[in-house]
Amino acid sequence: DQSKGRANLRMALARLGDDLKEARSVLQVQRDSIGIQVQHLELDVQGLEATLVHRGLPETDQEAQLTAAVQLFRGDLLEGFDLDDAPEFEDWLLMQRELVRGRLDALLERLGALQYHGGRLDSALQTAQRRLRLEPLNEDAHRQVIEMHLSGGNRSAALEAFNACAQIL
Repeated sequence: DQSKGRANLRMALARLGDDLKEARSVLQVQRDSIGIQVQHLELDVQGLEATLVHRGLPETDQEAQLTAAVQLFRGDLLEGFDLDDAPEFEDWLLMQRELVRGRLDALLERLGALQYHGGRLDSALQTAQRRLRLEPLNEDAHRQVIEMHLSGGNRSAALEAFNACAQIL
């Protein structure tokens, strides 16, 4: 019933009280609908998308832009939010999360390559390790971690990383 739904929405908005007052510039509330004015929001996904497009910058600018973009990522899309009675939404959400994680991985891969070629092995190693935390089954990230350890002259850490890779995969 539509009138019952509107009444429930009004009650939910009223319960939000003071929290909603701070969000007034973002929310667009009308009698029969509620929306979000995205131009007032900073979205991590938009930052990732914008960075994927800008490839023609000098390497130092690219590295700064990539670093800023990957720092925007604070977790999975709609983390902690689920609708048990909406399997189509859950399927869509899972697909979107995988898409965002794939884009983040691509940015991290580029960032690590720039760091490595710039001689910043410690930063490149941290970036490769972040890729592994994002996706432990990422064989390419495992390879990068092993290469970074070898490039830094740390054979025992490279062997340890190789064994960890073999165990996971």
